[in-house]
Amino acid sequence: MRSGSSFSLLAMLILALPGGASGQSPWSIAVRGLALFPAERSPANGGFGAELGAGLRLGRHFSLVLGGHAGKYDDVGTSVDLFYDPANGTLEFTCSAPCTLIPVTRESRDQYSLLATTLSLRVTPLTGRAAVPWIEVGAGPYRLSELSTDRGVRRDGTGNVFDFRRVDRGWGAGAQGGAGVDWFPAGGRVGITLAARLHGGIAHIHSDLSLAAAVTGGVGVVIR
Repeated sequence: MRSGSSFSLLAMLILALPGGASGQSPWSIAVRGLALFPAERSPANGGFGAELGAGLRLGRHFSLVLGGHAGKYDDVGTSVDLFYDPANGTLEFTCSAPCTLIPVTRESRDQYSLLATTLSLRVTPLTGRAAVPWIEVGAGPYRLSELSTDRGVRRDGTGNVFDFRRVDRGWGAGAQGGAGVDWFPAGGRVGITLAARLHGGIAHIHSDLSLAAAVTGGVGVVIR
């Protein structure tokens, strides 16, 4: 084969590879800080987290993205003044005179969190510009956690009369759908990334099935 033909074949192969047409790497990586909110509750119950994604371009408009997502949310707390009976460990709303029970403030809190690994197909309809919008959908293993705390604080400030903490976790399956935009100033390799997602997961915790749905919004850095 002549050298000119060999060079032409090599050039065609390079252009056929992901990223070959633009000289960019086929890989990308993004790190984002997140705000998380329960999909079915008030935004006031939100929390925070982070996500990491590594993408492999399959062509001009498609990518596979392996993502890790973690965060806590639905942080719900209640506080009520009661009376604690140390003899039998019960709580009473009232205390008749002469009162021998301990005045306490019962503080209860429930907090939920998710840890997920997803494999997603990303579609990038517009390429070759500084702002690159995208949408994606994916699924993978999810771990759901529920943290419950319950304590009785003496109203005279001398300490707690009881303090309980329980953490329940379980693995299951989940899915996510997301949309975002990556902005590369001057068309460079390092940019700013914005993303919003809806997560839905189901996991076995003890003998019960627990459902979780969370909305996330994040901003971070992307390298391509």
